[in-house]
Amino acid sequence: MNMRDLEVLANRPAACISDAEVAEAIAAILADVRVTKAVHVGRDSDDVNGRQMIDFAMPGFSGIHTLGRVISALGEEARVNAAAAAKQAADQAKIAKKNAADRVELLKNVPAAGRNAGFDRYLASKGADEIGQDDRAEAHVEYMVAHMDGLTGSIKQRMWAADIRYSKTSSPRFDAKRAATFKKFKSAKVWIDGDRDHSFYKVLEAVK
Repeated sequence: MNMRDLEVLANRPAACISDAEVAEAIAAILADVRVTKAVHVGRDSDDVNGRQMIDFAMPGFSGIHTLGRVISALGEEARVNAAAAAKQAADQAKIAKKNAADRVELLKNVPAAGRNAGFDRYLASKGADEIGQDDRAEAHVEYMVAHMDGLTGSIKQRMWAADIRYSKTSSPRFDAKRAATFKKFKSAKVWIDGDRDHSFYKVLEAVK
């Protein structure tokens, strides 16, 4: 008896399920690795038409229940797990699509030498002052992905904000206490607007 057979059995009138069918169902139920207990305890009344009852246990579900409810619990668990797996796969696909789109933009916007001090220092730290354009583009992707970490907004906003954030946090005035405060700013727009109106300098000075 497989899960489909069990589901068919669960949909039959409870009083029409025989003891022999219950025994066969329990054997199938116990084959499920999640199930730790499945014992037939008789009918819920002395009447031959009473519902078949099972003393049942698996993670998240236990107690004495009708056979139909036990079978439903197995199916519900499977559906919940399948839905969770499907959502996880969809979320991962969405992230992968976004990362691919970000990569295209980063490869299109590689700054020339001298146009981005942070990126120039990054290349120098890798001993890559003289590299080909393709390698330079890949290095720019690595550099920007690391510096955009935690920022929200469009790819262009995050690229712009990452440069601003790097310049601010590279300041000698930017100690650990101030760094902890500035980590709260996740929105790329906040960094961009803060640079325009110098409000970050006010925040920086206010952190003692």
